[in-house]
Amino acid sequence: MELGLIESLVIFALLSLTAIIIVIIFFKTGKKEINPNEALVYKNQWTGKAKVKMAGTTILTPGINKEITRVSLKDEPHDPAETKINLSDGTEIGVDYVITKQKVVDPIKSAIEINYEDRDKIIRKRIEVFFQDELVKYSGKSFVLEEKENGKKTIKKKDEELKLAMETTETAVNRKIKDTIEKNWGIEVEIGIENFNLPPKLLEVAEEAATAVTEGERIKIKAQNAGVDVKWVFLGDIITDAIRAYKGEKGGK
Repeated sequence: MELGLIESLVIFALLSLTAIIIVIIFFKTGKKEINPNEALVYKNQWTGKAKVKMAGTTILTPGINKEITRVSLKDEPHDPAETKINLSDGTEIGVDYVITKQKVVDPIKSAIEINYEDRDKIIRKRIEVFFQDELVKYSGKSFVLEEKENGKKTIKKKDEELKLAMETTETAVNRKIKDTIEKNWGIEVEIGIENFNLPPKLLEVAEEAATAVTEGERIKIKAQNAGVDVKWVFLGDIITDAIRAYKGEKGGK
């Protein structure tokens, strides 16, 4: 009788110890400390539904709830590198912009819909697409102006047009960001355009174009004064240039 009682006590003690060990393991593996300005996104492996826990101490049931990632709730503004965009005529300009705001407003979407760890790169790529969509409406000629000063032609930037284009593009891109990035990925983002950097070659190309137009007008006026077809004046100029070139080569020998 006493032996049976002792065996029962031993079994009870072993069961109690096992239960205590299970509880310790449960709390040790399931206990999560979540920092301020941080959210823990996890998934119920039975239902597949994602949920979120905010700052503090929480328990995720082992075998049922699995942590997906931790999401920062801080604002993360930053200054990306200049991005190159092609205009409608193939002119490449540099867009100098800053991300003035980048803040998670829906932790679950930001953790599920994109690779959260690569969020900066993914967001920048999408913004570049938005820039391309907007700037294809312009060409290189949209931003340069031919002027005459003391009889000399110069090519200058159209500062007012550039400023207006930057403001228009900034507004349009921010609207697209709100309609897509914030709505679909749960991240509020705002950008500010600081400058459109025109390539130095654009001014050279514009100068060449202006020269070509001037030469065409000269030939047209010359033909009108002579009362002949433009093509004969053009042909005559070619022959004259060839003769001059020949004489120049001969004289140099």
